[in-house]
Amino acid sequence: MALGSSHNLLLNKYCVVPYHLLITTASYEQQGEPLTEKDFSAVLDTNNNMSRQHIVFYNSGEESGASQPHKHLQLLPMPEYLDIPPLLGRWLDDNPLPGIMHTANSLPFANFGVWLGTGSPTPSTLLAAYCSALKALTDRYGQNASYNMILVANTLVLFPRHHSRWHGIGVNSLGYSGLFLCKSNEEMALIENVGVLSILTSVGFPVTLLKKS
Repeated sequence: MALGSSHNLLLNKYCVVPYHLLITTASYEQQGEPLTEKDFSAVLDTNNNMSRQHIVFYNSGEESGASQPHKHLQLLPMPEYLDIPPLLGRWLDDNPLPGIMHTANSLPFANFGVWLGTGSPTPSTLLAAYCSALKALTDRYGQNASYNMILVANTLVLFPRHHSRWHGIGVNSLGYSGLFLCKSNEEMALIENVGVLSILTSVGFPVTLLKKS
């Protein structure tokens, strides 16, 4: 399905979670290129026609968990038992000011995000939030840093990445929303024993590295 002339909306043919959607650029662009206002316009065109909230995510760079070279964002329906992904809820509990780039030191891993306030986001306000968070991230970790982006409603957060896998388990943006796909009971037990926050810190960067002496 075409989203204007710049993007297409696709159903993931190999989805594990039902109604896993992809927003791809109509012409080829490399995965990992910075997001644009047109990208966010396509996201809003899709989200605004959904009957339930979706988690929007973007994997950028070799260590982000990205698996396809063609630029794409992904959307998953919010689990019915959640109003917001648990780790984004914890990020918001840090009380960021609207429109201001914020790092939640209550999380153990590096994070750079913007809460847009209570109004309806627009492509331009989402782009501004993304650029503000991305600048803070790349100023610290370099222009080629891998990262994951999570966007839910009016909250956009980036997480720099150090490794794409943990003990053979792939971790992409959904991990930073607090959602892991376990392929076996053994994987689930391992994650439960070590803890999600510890795993995300090991594949990302400790938030303590953000504090200047």
